[in-house]
Amino acid sequence: MLPSKEEAEKELQIAGELNPGPWVKHSINVGIAARNIAEKIPGMDAEKAYILGVLHDIGRRVGIVNIPKHVYEGYKFCMEKGWDEVARICMTHSFIQMQEEFVYEPDTEEEISIKDYIMNCGEADDYDCLIQLC
Repeated sequence: MLPSKEEAEKELQIAGELNPGPWVKHSINVGIAARNIAEKIPGMDAEKAYILGVLHDIGRRVGIVNIPKHVYEGYKFCMEKGWDEVARICMTHSFIQMQEEFVYEPDTEEEISIKDYIMNCGEADDYDCLIQLC
């Protein structure tokens, strides 16, 4: 499930108030780039691409910006909202090689959860690849 474009933009605005920084503009730019590319690719939904781009870093709302923390916090936040498609992007956007990224054993509970998710989510789909690219 996805939020509407308006809901996504509102959540990003709230997140930006909780943790101001250049990541908010970055998220808007990723959404715009994803939408513009998706418009040119048959079978892709440009609005979905925009929403996923806008919310891919929503875990930064908690104020900690390292990769495991924002990935995991974004996933949890989106799952609580019922936005499973966005939650997936929160997890996959930082792991371009997906399963091949995890040639090590993670130390923290968050990293263990992330590894488990990535190892079991299957191949990267077109939206995973698009947001990783953008």
